[in-house]
Amino acid sequence: MDNKLSLNGISAEKAVEIIHNALINKGYDPISQFAGYILSEDPLYIPDWENARGVINHVERDDLLMLLIEYYFKNNFGNNSERSTDEKND
Repeated sequence: MDNKLSLNGISAEKAVEIIHNALINKGYDPISQFAGYILSEDPLYIPDWENARGVINHVERDDLLMLLIEYYFKNNFGNNSERSTDEKND
């Protein structure tokens, strides 16, 4: 997965940043809210604040999960966790 792919002009990383900031600004726990959204795909876990819910609707749930897991692995286990090009295309 290429995390730099544009989603209606917004990268996946920028989408996560916008949503994260909206959750923080509204006083929500971003970990709980992202987890709830990923598990249920219910957009009500994401507030309308700063158009965060509109942004989440432009991000595929699978892509969001892959982005977060990839980030976690890279930051905890280094680049050895990156999938090969062949695996990315499956």
